[in-house]
Amino acid sequence: PWRSRMSVENNWAYYAALRVAGSMLPDGPMREMLTAERRAVRQWLTRNEGRRGEDDSIRALDVHTNALLAGPAAHLEDGPMGSDRAALAAWAEEQIEQIEAYFKVPGGCGYDFTDATEARRADRPRASWLEGTEQVVLAYQTWAPFFEAVDDPAYARTLLRRAGLAHAAVMRCSLLAGNGVAIPNTDSPEPFKTFADGWIA
Repeated sequence: PWRSRMSVENNWAYYAALRVAGSMLPDGPMREMLTAERRAVRQWLTRNEGRRGEDDSIRALDVHTNALLAGPAAHLEDGPMGSDRAALAAWAEEQIEQIEAYFKVPGGCGYDFTDATEARRADRPRASWLEGTEQVVLAYQTWAPFFEAVDDPAYARTLLRRAGLAHAAVMRCSLLAGNGVAIPNTDSPEPFKTFADGWIA
């Protein structure tokens, strides 16, 4: 089944696509089928949220950003917390602070694709992953209004400040490169092995 073939981040993207497709269809068998599939995907994600699985120790930024980019409404609609907005706020803040702890590049405003442990295993310095940094920017911008709505304007401002600084860092790198950036790309001046087992960025 798709649950065993697809990665966590791909299933988040699939879930988001199902939500959009279902919202565009009139009531009927097709919408019911998509709704059932959407809920099944969400149940799978609930068991794998924020991680790649017990047998995979690599922390990857996509897992966290995709979980957030599905948006607050998606979590309130199909997530395990139901309509408990306080519980959702606590979960989202935990995901966000894990992004800061695992992926924020020390001394910079960007975010690495993997955590510090994997960077050491690959024998490379930490480097900002520009595409991933923009994913973080969008995730923080998506959740800032939610934190405003649950009476936490201070955390909403923190997210917007972080997003602004991270976006500025990506734009600076783009300008230094003559407005030419490839995806995936980093702020490293030289290519390097992203994971210990491969993928040159």
